[in-house]
Amino acid sequence: MVLPAQAQSDLAEGSPPLTAIAGIPRPTGHDLVRLTDGTTLTGTVANASVMLHTAYGSLSLNVEVLAAIEFDRQPRGLDRVTTVNRNRLGGFVNEPIELRDDSGEITRLNKAAIQRIMFQQREAEADHVVTRRFLVLHNGDLLSGEVRNWNAQPRPGASAAATGLDNLELARFKAGSREVALNLRNGAEQTASLPEDVLAFELDLGLEVRLPIAQLKTLHARSGTLPLLVRNEFADTAIITADESVEPPATTPEGMVWIKPGRFQLGSSPEEKGHGTDEDPPTEVVITRGFWMGQHEVTQAEYSAVMGNNPSGFLGDTNHPVERVTWNEANAYCVRKTVLESEAGRLPAGFVYRLPTEAEWEDACRAGTTTRFTFGDDLAETELLDYAWFINNSDSSTHPVGRLKPNPWGLYDLHGNVWEWCQDLWQDAYPGGSVTNYTGSTDGWLRVARGGSWLYDAAFSRSANRDNYGPDNRCSDIGFRVVLAAPL
Repeated sequence: MVLPAQAQSDLAEGSPPLTAIAGIPRPTGHDLVRLTDGTTLTGTVANASVMLHTAYGSLSLNVEVLAAIEFDRQPRGLDRVTTVNRNRLGGFVNEPIELRDDSGEITRLNKAAIQRIMFQQREAEADHVVTRRFLVLHNGDLLSGEVRNWNAQPRPGASAAATGLDNLELARFKAGSREVALNLRNGAEQTASLPEDVLAFELDLGLEVRLPIAQLKTLHARSGTLPLLVRNEFADTAIITADESVEPPATTPEGMVWIKPGRFQLGSSPEEKGHGTDEDPPTEVVITRGFWMGQHEVTQAEYSAVMGNNPSGFLGDTNHPVERVTWNEANAYCVRKTVLESEAGRLPAGFVYRLPTEAEWEDACRAGTTTRFTFGDDLAETELLDYAWFINNSDSSTHPVGRLKPNPWGLYDLHGNVWEWCQDLWQDAYPGGSVTNYTGSTDGWLRVARGGSWLYDAAFSRSANRDNYGPDNRCSDIGFRVVLAAPL
């Protein structure tokens, strides 16, 4: 199956040029090949096309549509091909890569010797950059194109017209069945079933593939747009802007996790189940300095050791998070701990203990994810039982910290147990666009709290969910965790 160099679509709109992949800028004027021994070669890939063997067929990809190839060295690992229209395809590249240098000499490279190829930005790329509907596969592949056999059948009594592609925002495929959960553009939700086990999908790259329903995760049905997931995957500028803080400047303190600088999307899109209007508009946040975050919420024992008292209502096991602590008291704890650690000679230069900003909290909570929770969307909200203490499993109480599963960065209880105070003053909307080191409002008196609690249902534990309380508010489901970071 051969993909043509150019694919036209009268249904698609153009997308911005792809200038960086995973924060790595694409070169100009030459292709860049990084070898497994650390050597970097420049030139022009001379292959007319690259054959990629995928789970849904063998695709011959014209090099003019390629932006990058990552070669996996693991025995069962997949090579990852990124195209200029932000498609990502996993499979196996078998043939050698031929690289032509400035003198015209061609070097033949076996894929076993290559770590990564970054293809240069080309003026003609705009001819290939069309984006219709985005399909996400369970293996992480992102495909844009058009569904050719969509005929979702609603439940009896529901409107069949509403399940048409042009009325959909998002379709989620249920594992092991033909059932799909549909988010409609009018805000309603439906379930439907597909009449076939295979979805015919015409790629924007110009080829129709047939995809088993079992391989599919979500369909972002709005044509001509880049979903939040895709925007996050393909940030157009470098992730790191302060190289000196990529690695921790000192030994990591006990009970803390180092969070590297980077960028992420603050908030959520309207298509997310449970989305609140105070999570609008999604805002790109760049965090330029790394920081340490507490692996878990501050416990009653830790609070007592620093402050000499325990305001909590749930007494008995001091490994429970401290609660009934006001924002002012949480802030005082941070100040006092900074003094104690400085006097003990354990405070890294240029760092203090403080409450996290809302952006720092969500960045650490998400841990590079873009889903409702750090482990996935969990629309049935059953997996959350393994990660969070919330109304379905808390028995109306807090629980000892660190007993459930951590997020991908090794942080516990960011979902549930107790709400966590943040540094920021509350504002009911984000600024939108791109903001560096976002610290919230400069006006007001309410403070931000994050993460949900034992008292609330699952939707309040989402990574993007937020709430606000007065700084003197004292509740049995509000606590905090600390960061060790640059002072604000």
